[in-house]
Order: sequence, then C-alpha cells, then structure tokens
Amino acid sequence: MKDEIKMVLPALADTMDQKTLWKRYRDALLQRLPRWAQSMFQWLLAEERKIARLIVGILMILGGVFSFLPALGLWMAPVGIVLLAEDFPLFQRFGLKLFRWLASKRPELFDADPELVAKSL
Repeated sequence: MKDEIKMVLPALADTMDQKTLWKRYRDALLQRLPRWAQSMFQWLLAEERKIARLIVGILMILGGVFSFLPALGLWMAPVGIVLLAEDFPLFQRFGLKLFRWLASKRPELFDADPELVAKSL
C-alpha cells in the first residue's frame, strides 16, 4: 500500500492513511475552483449534508454516463465520485486512483513537483 500512496507528497505519504491522502488531493483541487464552486462544494462536504451529497453524487455519475445527451458531460462522473467518496470507501479507493492518474498527467493541479510525481509512479 505504501507504493500506491506515494504520489503527490512522496515524503509524507509513508505516514498518511488513505483518508488523509484523499483529503489532501481533494482540498488541493477544491482550491483551484472558482469561489462560487468552492462554497457549493464546502456546503455539500459538510458532515450533516450526507443525504444531499449522496443524491447529488449519484445524479452526477448518471449525468456522466449519459454524456452523449446535450447539457451533460463526462466531467460529471468524476465530480460524482468525489462526492460519494466522502462516505463510501469503495469510491474513495477509485477516487484515489483517479487523483493519482490526474496527478501523473497534470501535477501542477496538485502543486506537486513533476519530477517527484514521475518517480513515485
């Protein structure tokens, strides 16, 4: 598992559990969103909004599946995975794989050194 976790912060990855690493990836991406989107996600990610997060997450994944229809897109599925991962470990594992892949392709999204990311793959 240590080899899997070493991605964005290789020096700290040895001491991080899956949940901590998940939050670091998630928070790094949330900071890159426009302020209105950040506040929407912060609202959804609050602990007391579990049911709203579940509903929105499922709808986003379905929207990604039906991306061939107008007004829907593939961008919706990863957003749904991020929302569902807050409450379901299965989605968290899948989301970590998604974040690792994204960090390998676009390390600047996570403010990571591209050389460190390449070495950790």
